[in-house]
Amino acid sequence: RSAEGLLPWCFRVFLFFTPRPSCTAMFGLPAAQLFYGIQSVSLIVLWMIIFLTGGGDLYQHALQTPVISRPSWLHLSLAVRLRARPIYLSACYSLPVLLAAAAAQPDCRPLCVVVALVASLYGMLESAGTTSHRDYAMVYNTWAFALLPSVWAEGVALGVCIHFVTSSGFAKLHIGGRAWVRPASLRCVLREYRVLDLQAGGPWSPILCDFVSSRDWCLFVMNLLTLLLECVLVPLALVMPLPYRLAVAACMLLLHVGIFVFQSAIIGIFFLPNVASYFVGFGADLSSGGGDAVDGLLQFFGPARLAAVSVCLASAAGVALRGFRLLAENWPLTPFALFGYSGPQWEALLLHLANGRTRLVLTSDLDWDPVGLVVLSRQMRGGTVSMPPVLYDAWNLCIGDTTVHSEILEAVDFEAMARSPAGAFEASGLVAGVSRWLRERRRLVELATGRPLVGAYFVELAKDGTVSKVLAA
Repeated sequence: RSAEGLLPWCFRVFLFFTPRPSCTAMFGLPAAQLFYGIQSVSLIVLWMIIFLTGGGDLYQHALQTPVISRPSWLHLSLAVRLRARPIYLSACYSLPVLLAAAAAQPDCRPLCVVVALVASLYGMLESAGTTSHRDYAMVYNTWAFALLPSVWAEGVALGVCIHFVTSSGFAKLHIGGRAWVRPASLRCVLREYRVLDLQAGGPWSPILCDFVSSRDWCLFVMNLLTLLLECVLVPLALVMPLPYRLAVAACMLLLHVGIFVFQSAIIGIFFLPNVASYFVGFGADLSSGGGDAVDGLLQFFGPARLAAVSVCLASAAGVALRGFRLLAENWPLTPFALFGYSGPQWEALLLHLANGRTRLVLTSDLDWDPVGLVVLSRQMRGGTVSMPPVLYDAWNLCIGDTTVHSEILEAVDFEAMARSPAGAFEASGLVAGVSRWLRERRRLVELATGRPLVGAYFVELAKDGTVSKVLAA
């Protein structure tokens, strides 16, 4: 780069941001081969970790859920048929093998398309049963490598990383506002998971969880760094040189390690399959593949970076077209709204919908009398199965830690919730909004009967977990 000495200092600063060799080039392997290989290994390692730590078969647990959330474009009866045990397990167990085959033959387009189809089926069915956001990036990137030249696919991988991470930051600001950065937001989350044992979703280190939860400055720093990472550093990866992008990827891994240690070991482990997308996306070759220093501007706007920018623009356009509301939680779209409530919002939701004696419950038949019926709750993976007539706890089914639908969010009056003591919340507006969403969208389906959930009640529970009183209908 001897020509750099002849250029104005401002253009030399610009050249600082021109791409250097990619992370994939350092290994001497095509990006597609690395992506498929890492993705296959990560899925196998995830399954083995859960199995060897006493959690059993990772995929069998998800079959225990009594209700699924179908994409709006997928017919209700077809959603139920696809969720059948043979189809679901076939997709789960075959995907790592197909990914390994694609790693061995990354130039075989038909094989890559098959991988993308199976990954899509697996991702859709997994999300339908668990509301998991773990596999979205994998699905997007399998299609990129199946349909696009590698240089474009690498750019898409970077755009996908930016899209999902920044969406999560935007959701926190959209839902919790500036109050999200305050200590109470994270303290509520940590204390909610602190009561769980390790296998049920508790933190790896309860002692460290308690240490952090009791110190406002720790909580504030963690919240602030999270927002800076998701809303500032990750978007800036579009213009960063490779070493800085890899540093951002390292920060993402540290975020997951922090979740593992302080909040939930299972959640931290479950995002292991995203390592492939981080590696290929943040380590993408963004150069145009030619030119010297004087051609730095052309190198900067190579096809990979244009692909990444295109994905980011599409993401921003989707939010803008919805009036700057969150993207729909409608597979393969998601707002990626992970733990986005502020402290007061968390406290109100947990008091009235999760931890107290009152619940928002859903039904598939409005002719049933709710009083005396059992209320089934969703666990992190699966839930209790019982034949109808039963009711379903709405928490983590249509509203919860990481489950956010804009129509339901807009029906929640957080101020009224916060003002109301336990058992005294006037929930008719919330019940009406949720019932309207259930009837119009027909997104939640009772697997035992194949019927959609069509109504909601706000109820008080008896000690045996059945409904003792209907407070709002």
